[in-house]
Amino acid sequence: MVKYLKYLISLVIAIAILWYLFKDEDIPAMLQQAKSANYSWILLSISMALTSHWLRAYRWKLFVKPLGFEISVFRSFLAVMIGYVSNLVLPRMGEVIKCGALKKMENVPVSKSFGTIITERIIDLVFLAVVLGLTFLLEYGRLKNYLYNLLGNKYQEMAGNLAIGYWLLILLLVLVAGVVWMYKKRQVFRNYPLYINLANFTKNVLEGLTSIKKINNQWGFWGSSVAIWLLYYTMSYVVVFAIPETSGLSPIAGLTILAAGSIGMTAPVQGGMGAYHFMVSTVLVLYGIDLSDGKLLATIIHTSQSVGVILVGVASLFISGTLQKRNQPEVAITPD
Repeated sequence: MVKYLKYLISLVIAIAILWYLFKDEDIPAMLQQAKSANYSWILLSISMALTSHWLRAYRWKLFVKPLGFEISVFRSFLAVMIGYVSNLVLPRMGEVIKCGALKKMENVPVSKSFGTIITERIIDLVFLAVVLGLTFLLEYGRLKNYLYNLLGNKYQEMAGNLAIGYWLLILLLVLVAGVVWMYKKRQVFRNYPLYINLANFTKNVLEGLTSIKKINNQWGFWGSSVAIWLLYYTMSYVVVFAIPETSGLSPIAGLTILAAGSIGMTAPVQGGMGAYHFMVSTVLVLYGIDLSDGKLLATIIHTSQSVGVILVGVASLFISGTLQKRNQPEVAITPD
């Protein structure tokens, strides 16, 4: 019940943000404007997104291979899409479900594949930091006032929450100390099933985290990583040509859309819903775009990508159910 309540709260927050953004808009007029959009650019954006998902599946294949498992890119792609469509319903659970789907199809232990997912997220954070840094460098004049207006009033609130941060830090230190103590006393706990399962899971995760060093095809790995983010940029930018009101935006504005949208997508709500619309529409005002037109563009981008994920993700779920599980040996790890 707690889990379901958490997801329900996330959905309510997303709906509340959308209601706040669009409560004063002329929805029929906005829908009419959307109907007259050039859908060739939108379809191109969806195809670019699916290509980026395929490259992510290819990169995951390279990740998993050093762990002793040879998986197909097609089955990896099915698992990736199942994870994405799951995120639209259960925020932050898509990664676990994706690993479960790969386990079902390719017999790769969840603990091992989840370790590679953690590494992927770290790499994505590095690329996101590069995008944010480059955007701020190129558009410093536009963004400094925007960031001040967005965050300036939050400084006092953040200062008032420092005490909570200190307590969280103390709690983290206690947990770390507890883990170190259990490791030193591992001979005492080694016969307990809970410890054995925890040790197996931890070692498998660590093995997944270090798998990047064992990848033979480093060019393929880093090339696909760069290509994924280039596609993220182009699939966001080409949509601006779908409606006349935003067709004059420059490629640098497209980079700003990617940066703002990426921040919105990190919000703990279903598919970044609401948060994405807010970040993209408000930042487009800096380029002289009317707020209503910015909301429309954000809606077109987010909705088109969500539709693509839903259609392909649901199809992937059904296809995965028809595939025979690959017979690969599971590598057992015993604790020290």
